[in-house]
Amino acid sequence: MVLQTKRRGNRVAPVIKALFGIKYHPNHVGRLLGPIGWSCQRPTPRVLQRNEPALRRWQQATWPRLKKALNESRIIVFIDESGLSQKPHPVRTWAPRGQTPVLALDFTWKQLSVSGGITGGNFYF
Repeated sequence: MVLQTKRRGNRVAPVIKALFGIKYHPNHVGRLLGPIGWSCQRPTPRVLQRNEPALRRWQQATWPRLKKALNESRIIVFIDESGLSQKPHPVRTWAPRGQTPVLALDFTWKQLSVSGGITGGNFYF
């Protein structure tokens, strides 16, 4: 479960009350969760459309060829397009230590798009 809030305990305290019938002030939730191995963390955003098999194929087939080209002093330009949106960024939340929460995002942009290229020493927009 990913709990997201401006004040770190605002959403955790009601869950504790609903599950256990015990009311805690949101500011005191950290005192409960810390000793049981939870820490406040920022979730790693991961798009819903992420294609893990395609990503592994790229890492195994394409990336070694790119590294070889870099060793041969070739110029490689990475070109990307990015959308700008007013969607909120992930805020800190509580999770067990060492288990960074993943926040699933719907990566469908309906805003401004920007494209650019980057090399080892230059930027192109």
